[in-house]
Amino acid sequence: MTLAPEDLETLRRELTRLSPLGYSRGMDKNLNLAEEFLLLALNEEKGTVVFAASMALPYGLAGALLIELAQAGLVRVEGKTLVPAPRGTARDELLDGVLGTVRASAKARSLEHWVGKVGRSGGKIKKELLARLVEKRILIKEERRILWLFPDARYPQSDPRPENMIRERVRSGIRGC
Repeated sequence: MTLAPEDLETLRRELTRLSPLGYSRGMDKNLNLAEEFLLLALNEEKGTVVFAASMALPYGLAGALLIELAQAGLVRVEGKTLVPAPRGTARDELLDGVLGTVRASAKARSLEHWVGKVGRSGGKIKKELLARLVEKRILIKEERRILWLFPDARYPQSDPRPENMIRERVRSGIRGC
């Protein structure tokens, strides 16, 4: 399929309108909210989580996953309680795992409970999200050993554009643009 020059110009204008940087959230390598949150928490050069974010990160990732489920209509908040939809899937292994945990609960529980419960498995969630960011070629996994015994992985950026676009979207939101 070949586009006429006027169609290409229309497409370029529309992409520019969607974002100051020329592409919208949906086009930035299909990052979900949790991946974006993790990307912002990483030191782009060292490839490690910024110390100031390290304690809250698991709970922030849990909240981001629950927000993704809510946006997909798979959970809703009624008062203080998180209520799962009776059926449906996120078509994402990580999100479906969280949804399955919520659905398997014998009783309705608060949003606070679920952020805490999902957040306590934050190490597993973080590893999965890091693997996805490596697969999308946004990060590079560098493995090494500490004291020749303990394995350690770092994840420096290979493509800074997605993080830059996320930061620009946040700035635009703060400025009200």
